Amino acid sequence: KIRSCGDNGEALARWLSRSVIVVDALFGTGIARPLDGRVRKIVDYINASDRPVLSVDMPSGIHGDTGEVMGVAVRADWTLPIATTKWGHWLDVGRDFSGNILSPAEIGISESLIRNAYAAIPNGVTEAVVLDETTIRPALSEHARDAHKASFGHVWVLGGSPGYTGAPRLAAMGAMSVHAGLVSIVCDKAVYPVIAASCLEVMVHPRESATWQSANALIAGPGWGTHQQPLLQEILATDIPLVLDADALNMLAADETLKEHAGTRSAITVFTPHSGEAGRLLGCSAVEVQRDRLGSVLRLVELLHGWVILKGAESLVVSPESSVWVCPFGSNRLATAGSGDVLTGMIGGFLGQGIKPSEAIPAAVGLHAMAGDQPGWYRAGQLPDRISAIRDTFH
Repeated sequence: KIRSCGDNGEALARWLSRSVIVVDALFGTGIARPLDGRVRKIVDYINASDRPVLSVDMPSGIHGDTGEVMGVAVRADWTLPIATTKWGHWLDVGRDFSGNILSPAEIGISESLIRNAYAAIPNGVTEAVVLDETTIRPALSEHARDAHKASFGHVWVLGGSPGYTGAPRLAAMGAMSVHAGLVSIVCDKAVYPVIAASCLEVMVHPRESATWQSANALIAGPGWGTHQQPLLQEILATDIPLVLDADALNMLAADETLKEHAGTRSAITVFTPHSGEAGRLLGCSAVEVQRDRLGSVLRLVELLHGWVILKGAESLVVSPESSVWVCPFGSNRLATAGSGDVLTGMIGGFLGQGIKPSEAIPAAVGLHAMAGDQPGWYRAGQLPDRISAIRDTFH
């Protein structure tokens, strides 16, 4: 029908206005050059038609590998990927233009070929997975009937400073939301009374009397302040699974020796930066990180030699071996103070139970984002109960 319209824009516009739904399938295997001429006009008419739009595989004009707009692009209400989702569905503005991404249509392409295609672009990715319930479930296995609180691990949170007493508490709540058996907070004496008085289920210790060296997992950074270098150095020297967030990341960014020690740990280390913290670690701006999120997180893994979660819309989880998990869940409700602290606690809570990182870390990111999709909350303190409720649906 579009071909028969030729260059007659008015005829095309009339046809689009009568259509119940517009199916966008202008290109077969994508495009790598800016749209121009008649095709550009067609895309403009589609976007102006006020009709629901279903794009086949990729919205026309979105680069399938990068998510960039190639001059102009169709804004789809739904996108039906062919065989699998593409990098362009998740990167740059590809997610915004794709609308609701449907389950991929199977057309007989083997899983091994799909995995190879994911790994080919960009160079450096060894495997790529889009998070779903099957990815999350392995981290939620049932424990023995006679399990006790020590069976679920002891997580220690090092954080808190004047004006920032809520962050370690939220991290502790995050650990408890995934059933950590014991959670303790270590803080300076200046904030000990405030934090201790506000925690019922969490043990709180002033730094001088804390025995965090016996932890099953450590969390460092939430609300910590940036003058904890000696203690951070001591933590980095342990062989305890460690999650580094917030001020711990900022101290690494400002101190090459600490950064080097973090990158040479033999134990599991997880770094959880948002784009600003990632930029400081890489020596660039948050805008540059956002412009190339996948490339940025791969550079962080190469720099830090650990697990890296680049938080934000479509969070990216990358292993030291450069396997990538893409998180399709989450909403802008998660853009609120403290939500990242809850996620940090969840990761520590899973690792403290002895769950292997390739199951624990993607599951924490997925559950956290799924909770963010739930309506009726706007405070980070409301997230842990929603996380626990979603977790229970897997049993």
